[in-house]
Amino acid sequence: MRITEQLAELLPQMMMQMVRLGDALPPSAADLTPQQLRVITALHHSPSALRMTELAVQLGVTQSTVTDTAKRLISMGYLIRERSSEDDRVVHISLSPKGDVVAADLKQARLEVFERICAKLTPTERKKLLESHQLIFDTYRSLSMEQ
Repeated sequence: MRITEQLAELLPQMMMQMVRLGDALPPSAADLTPQQLRVITALHHSPSALRMTELAVQLGVTQSTVTDTAKRLISMGYLIRERSSEDDRVVHISLSPKGDVVAADLKQARLEVFERICAKLTPTERKKLLESHQLIFDTYRSLSMEQ
């Protein structure tokens, strides 16, 4: 089997395993959908509030999808919606204090998952795992920038 075929087989299996490891959501995130969690995570990693179009591009979804998800998160108290002072047609979205709590709880949950993983690995294997994840991330990011 060619390496490309092996990678194509491995990726969905790897993603399913990662999802299973992360299935135990913190109580603060229990009522949120995967799409809502993606929005909260994206905003948490952004250095500033984002326009809807920026958030849609970052998540790889349509602006209407982000708008619908954001409206729900705003009504639930996880996001803050603010109009630009320069152009009132532009809306910026950021995390509310409640959203910040969820983002911090999700980060802690991910940390705990990787602590469990790394506890089973030698220092050399941990380094290889980090290097391989970094390579995967860098490669996928460069491919997505080409589109």
